[in-house]
Amino acid sequence: MEFTTETGLVLTLKKVSPALLERVAAEVARKFREDGEQIDPPTYDLQTVAGETQTFVLTKEEDITSTIPEREELKRALWNTYQEALSRLRVAQEEARIKYLLTWGVSFDMPEDEEWKDKLADAGIEMPERPGDIRFLYLSYEGLTGFELQRLLVELQVVAYGEAVDPETVDSFRQGAERAARNTATQRIEGAIRLFGLATGQQSGAGLDVEHPTEGDAGGESVGDNPE
Repeated sequence: MEFTTETGLVLTLKKVSPALLERVAAEVARKFREDGEQIDPPTYDLQTVAGETQTFVLTKEEDITSTIPEREELKRALWNTYQEALSRLRVAQEEARIKYLLTWGVSFDMPEDEEWKDKLADAGIEMPERPGDIRFLYLSYEGLTGFELQRLLVELQVVAYGEAVDPETVDSFRQGAERAARNTATQRIEGAIRLFGLATGQQSGAGLDVEHPTEGDAGGESVGDNPE
């Protein structure tokens, strides 16, 4: 299967086993645990009436409730740490999956003009040595728009699962990805316009009448947000 970008770059899509993507996610989780991140349900110890110590696991938020304020405060802190670590893990896993897909699921002819490397260098991005990592950087920062990336990820999943997914479902996935990508693009552009208008207004000294963006503008996403 081929995928052609707006600039005419032709990408040949290759099958990447879903099992490999799960292995990539598992490796990210392993590194999180190695770094001491609390991605497993937290435990706490309680002393029984008989003087024995029992260990309990917090598996759901309802378990936090306690008649002893100090105990509830401890469990709340453990639970919040756990949830924050899980949130970071999900983001890291999704980024790792996308990188793996763009590195091993896509082949194309790199452009002869290497000006894009200078552009990345000026942004503080170092060029890696492995060809696959170089191709990934090119696609991430130069070869694909955000809209194309969302569409491409769907097509790579279609290639991976093949006939296991019926055509109607594939069309539904494609339409959903396009809607999500368009909505995200619209929100980020609107946010950028608000922020840019505020910045230029302040610089010109005419910022007194500018309405400041409130929390939640631009769909709750920052202009600099990136890529599961």
